[in-house]
Amino acid sequence: MEENNFNGTPNAGSHSEEFRNAPSRMQYAATYGLYLGLMYGLIYVLGSLFPQSKAVSLICSLAQLLLLFVGYRFVRNYRDRYQDGFMSFSQGWTLSFWMFAFGALIMAVFHFVHFRFVRPTYVQDVFNNVMMTLEQTQSVMPEQLEELAQHIPTPIQVTFYAIWAYLVLGAIVGVFYGAIARRSDFWGNGNGYDNENVNDNGNANSNGNGNDNVNANGDDNGNGNVNGNANDNINASDVTPGGNAE
Repeated sequence: MEENNFNGTPNAGSHSEEFRNAPSRMQYAATYGLYLGLMYGLIYVLGSLFPQSKAVSLICSLAQLLLLFVGYRFVRNYRDRYQDGFMSFSQGWTLSFWMFAFGALIMAVFHFVHFRFVRPTYVQDVFNNVMMTLEQTQSVMPEQLEELAQHIPTPIQVTFYAIWAYLVLGAIVGVFYGAIARRSDFWGNGNGYDNENVNDNGNANSNGNGNDNVNANGDDNGNGNVNGNANDNINASDVTPGGNAE
């Protein structure tokens, strides 16, 4: 049975193996950012296949909102599984931002393939529609329209614009993820167990508020040291055969 310390949180020793094998935040962000990018990519493909369908447009919008919740669940999963339920705001924001950054790279592939190979005239068509709208509304001068017509973005440029858009989205969403997922240790034991806190030789330290230190060392002799508040030390050599301590 898993042992808990006095404030109800699991002892670090009980999770040492899991923490030691836990991925870093960057590795976790890369893995789950890949998932986010693939899901956003599928939504983008669905919207591109049926651009005129209002039902598909509504489904894509709802799916994008749902993915915002999925992203938060990814952050919360890392907090609860690998940091013993604790996470600072900066840790949550950094993890969220890098998830969206890696996801943006996956999304960029979908954008570039679509603009370059599937619909090569997509950017040109969109740009022409914008120019036509500006001309009909007379919101810009004819000279400005002619200048704009000479600066039609290429597919690679539009792809980079999309990457920047997702990076900005990740920075903004990360603020909310970090604020919601933030959970500090009420008893002052730190911001949770990170995978760097458990070293390779399997030693774990658990510190309570009563200044009681319990050190469990995985050495070959199987010896353990327990120091209480009273600093009383009882050695096996000081005990008389009658059972009394000297």
